[in-house]
Amino acid sequence: MRKFIFKHLNKNDSLLKHSIIVFIGSTIVNILNYLYQLFMGRALGPSDYGTLGALFSILYIVTFSFGAIKTVVMKFTSKYYAKEDYGKIKGLFLKSMRILSLYGIMGLALFFIFSPLVAGFLNISEVNLLYLTGVFLLLSLISPVPIGVINGLQRFNTLNIVSVLSAFLKLGIGVAAVYMGGRLFGVFFALNLAQLLALVISVLVLAFLFKYKAEKDVEVKLFEYSVPVFVGLTVMYLFVNIDVLLVKHYFTFVEAGYYAAASIIGKIILFSSGALLVAMFPKVSLSHEKNEDSSKILKSTLFYTIIISGLPLILYCVMPTFISHLLFGKDYQISSYIGIFGLVIAIFSVSNVLVNYNLAIHKTYFTYLLFFLLAFEIIGIMIFHDTLLEVIQVTLVVNVIMVGYMLFITRKELGFNLI
Repeated sequence: MRKFIFKHLNKNDSLLKHSIIVFIGSTIVNILNYLYQLFMGRALGPSDYGTLGALFSILYIVTFSFGAIKTVVMKFTSKYYAKEDYGKIKGLFLKSMRILSLYGIMGLALFFIFSPLVAGFLNISEVNLLYLTGVFLLLSLISPVPIGVINGLQRFNTLNIVSVLSAFLKLGIGVAAVYMGGRLFGVFFALNLAQLLALVISVLVLAFLFKYKAEKDVEVKLFEYSVPVFVGLTVMYLFVNIDVLLVKHYFTFVEAGYYAAASIIGKIILFSSGALLVAMFPKVSLSHEKNEDSSKILKSTLFYTIIISGLPLILYCVMPTFISHLLFGKDYQISSYIGIFGLVIAIFSVSNVLVNYNLAIHKTYFTYLLFFLLAFEIIGIMIFHDTLLEVIQVTLVVNVIMVGYMLFITRKELGFNLI
């Protein structure tokens, strides 16, 4: 076993080195984010935390779909970086910021119009919370641009600094807002302030680009590539967040709070393995631009993902009560959900690697079929929601089907092309 592990560790030293760098930063960020969630869970109580969880699910769904922007910017930054064409990188950066700011303002107006309807569906009485959520989404639409450039340049240490500062601001300002008696309104106001400061910091980090002359004729086929990327990443994160919204609709405030807490614990697995994707994508993209074989990077990433996902999953199954009480306290009766929730997220993590790899090598046709699987999950939850466990079982079935589909799509790169 030891020889097997070291054999895989030596396959791609660069991937391992940069993944460790990103992992350290991501670990700090995840700790800060989980301290944020744990503090809010204990300070707000199950009922208000259920509302917070539902609104955060909206944020996760939309902002992770905005991850498509980061992916596109990262993809083409890697392309220009391979040729050391910083003028095109600057042109890409400025053009993306300008266009997204315009679209974001238009989108914010529409969000304000539909906010009362969304508040009614989620049983939220304070529509102002939705308005603040909309402002946060506007800032989150723009933020992936500088982050995508930093990632595409493979400046992972800089990426860590920006990410840690962002998470620290979110925690510090959020805790201060609660202690000042702001409750949910104060929490979301603080969230917007932290996001704005983080955006300013990430833009300042790229100040060195302004010494180059921007090339206006940036050859980026944004529509051709960004649409399937947007579809793929949006659907992927809907898979692990739409259930929280549906639970908020079908169940009581307290049950929704339980489910939100169990979901957060399960997603520790996803966040832990996410560092690998941050390092993998630009490397695969760069390798693809140079017509090199990137399948070894894929196999190494899958290997590390399975190891990282397996360890917490074992803990979830062996000591669920201890973990739930440690993280959220005895008010949250969720120990029976943690193990199966962890299994769902572990399987999803493998699918996530395969999806991102295919997007990095510009294979995008598979993304549209994911819509059918998402529809299957939504319909399944609409039919089977007598208990929280039934909802989780539906998500498990869907994720098993999805990982099988993605393994089939990537069969050639994985070395088991039978057709």
